[in-house]
Amino acid sequence: MQTIGNIVARRRADALVRSALQSLADNRTTIAQAEAIERLREKTPKHFGLAYVAGLFTECLASAHSWDSRSPLLERAAQHYADAAQLAERDQVAGAVFLPDLHDSRWADGLSLADRALAAASYQLGRLRTVEFRVRDARLGAVCLRRAVERSRGYHPAQYYLGEAYLLDGRFDEAEQVWQNALTLIPGEPTLLAVLANLPVDRVHHAVKTKNWPGVLQELARLPEGAMPESERQTIKGDAYLALGQPDQARAAWENALRAHRLAVGVRQRLRQLSRSTASDVL
Repeated sequence: MQTIGNIVARRRADALVRSALQSLADNRTTIAQAEAIERLREKTPKHFGLAYVAGLFTECLASAHSWDSRSPLLERAAQHYADAAQLAERDQVAGAVFLPDLHDSRWADGLSLADRALAAASYQLGRLRTVEFRVRDARLGAVCLRRAVERSRGYHPAQYYLGEAYLLDGRFDEAEQVWQNALTLIPGEPTLLAVLANLPVDRVHHAVKTKNWPGVLQELARLPEGAMPESERQTIKGDAYLALGQPDQARAAWENALRAHRLAVGVRQRLRQLSRSTASDVL
């Protein structure tokens, strides 16, 4: 049973949600309004709309801060979105009806208000945890974005960001599958075409980063023609061969890199170091 105080607090929260949404639409967010949202959130922690708007508002304010001071605000925004998702999972969706994001036509037909609330909050949290390196958690981002994708129909940006989350987590096959599926829903979409075209090179760079040298050679062999400059491809191949204890093959690859581009970055230094190493082994 709700007390009069609870009813009044909810009405205040509803009103603040509506005014905050208007401020966001008009691009006139203020610190004072953000502080008011935070204060009321403490009094009405079970108000979904307020938690969701708090995330939007805090994320918006973070973009106006200097690069080195954004992290705490972005972390706070992520917590607001996480709180909103948890409320939606418990079917606590006060204030949800005011949020345009929940009425997006791209959500699947027949979803309850709580399901749409969960989809929207999960999308915001997953997107933030994926694209913002200061608060990045690609695995959590993927979990959240999958919730949103499962509740969408047609193409939704959650599909693009889910592929990004998989990519950041080194799950390239899953990223490719998500993006290919998305492309069937929105054929010719330039961003999807671009990320799919870059995916073979991303596989190579990830294998280098993780020092998976057999994987580097495997991914280089799979590269489409022209996907990577030949000088870079041969340089990376030489690095992989050297790491695998095959200096002769490394030298041949690096020499090929110089033939492809006489100013190939760092290749002459690699060859000099290899020659010194070989000479010392002979002595």
